[in-house]
Amino acid sequence: MPWTKLVADQRRNFEPVGGGGCDRVLTYGEAISEAMEQAMEIDPRVIILGEGVSQPGFIYNTTRSICKRYGTKRVIETPIAEAALTGVTLGASLAGLRPVLIHMRCDFLLVSMDQIINHIAHWKRVFGNDTPLVIRAVIARGWGSGAQHSQSFHSLFASFEGLEVLMPATPYDIKGLFLSAVASPKPVLFLEHRWLYGDRDYVPRGTYLVPLGKAVLREEGSDITLIGMSLTNRDIYMAREKLKSERIFADWIDLRSINPIDLDTIYSSVAKTGRLLIVENGPVCCGIGAEIASRVMENCWDFLKTPVQRIGWPSATVPAGPELERQFYPGVDQILTTIRKMVT
Repeated sequence: MPWTKLVADQRRNFEPVGGGGCDRVLTYGEAISEAMEQAMEIDPRVIILGEGVSQPGFIYNTTRSICKRYGTKRVIETPIAEAALTGVTLGASLAGLRPVLIHMRCDFLLVSMDQIINHIAHWKRVFGNDTPLVIRAVIARGWGSGAQHSQSFHSLFASFEGLEVLMPATPYDIKGLFLSAVASPKPVLFLEHRWLYGDRDYVPRGTYLVPLGKAVLREEGSDITLIGMSLTNRDIYMAREKLKSERIFADWIDLRSINPIDLDTIYSSVAKTGRLLIVENGPVCCGIGAEIASRVMENCWDFLKTPVQRIGWPSATVPAGPELERQFYPGVDQILTTIRKMVT
């Protein structure tokens, strides 16, 4: 099979890829675009479908190159019928293809819940058939877009067994994780934060796999463990320099995978630092941070110096105005304030 020839990246820690001889920088959007093109080149069974996939610039320019190269036979424009096209995606997978369904908004995945949860997530257990498919969806935090275009349902989807949920934060990871997702025999929900599409990083030209279900330790410290996901890693990145000036050094874990959670990496870090702060990319209430906090309390109790803390969205409707958005979303200042209280 074509995917067995790719090599998995087994690095435990984050290391700048440029240090390994890569001299090319791509944006987050360019990296996912290249990943799709390479997946289609490797495997003729890979097809792309969704609303607006044939329109240049419509999905943050991430389908422009594949439209030009592969045309409408493998890049399929669909009507605005989320539940129906999700069912078509499952059918294509069962027929032997490796479909990639693109949703412009995570919010409208709710229209497809019956297909995703009652069928796609349970198909392997109920019928015994693999369902290799990927659902790309753009998540969270618009420019005053309001509740129906700014939500993130990663915690909700992570609660369903049989569905892997990924939230890549860097251009390097989005390419490697996407290729791993397409290669996987399991259904994968691939969530991309719209504010990340312009971020830049070293990305190798060739194909490579980033292992599914594995977090990455981006920086090592001994005072506290910080867990980020998707965009919240950017806030942690900006906070860490101020922390160093105060002689506070953190283990920074980028979760990458929401389901499954890489609990071993988290437990190992908390056993070392004794403190844990989770920065959620969504509501604190019933979020993935609550699950992680519960697991850590159950398994690392003897190591904890302070209670586990969580930062995330309040239990309120996402506002539409820019000024209200600035007050709604947590950021660097809240992270720093919480860490100082935990460490001192």
